[in-house]
Amino acid sequence: ASAGATSLGCLSFQMSVTFEDVAMYFSPAEWALLGEEQRQLYKHVMWENYQTLVSLGEELCL
Repeated sequence: ASAGATSLGCLSFQMSVTFEDVAMYFSPAEWALLGEEQRQLYKHVMWENYQTLVSLGEELCL
């Protein structure tokens, strides 16, 4: 660490974000307009969002 760097340490927080807060839904008509690559990307991003939320703990160290 450089002489001027400041360590933020650990921050405690309560997680108030739910999957519904980060989810995006398509109507059947909208889904039908998506190409296969777009559908796969959507599924991938939604899975990553889910994994991120379940992996978060009550303490974040910076």
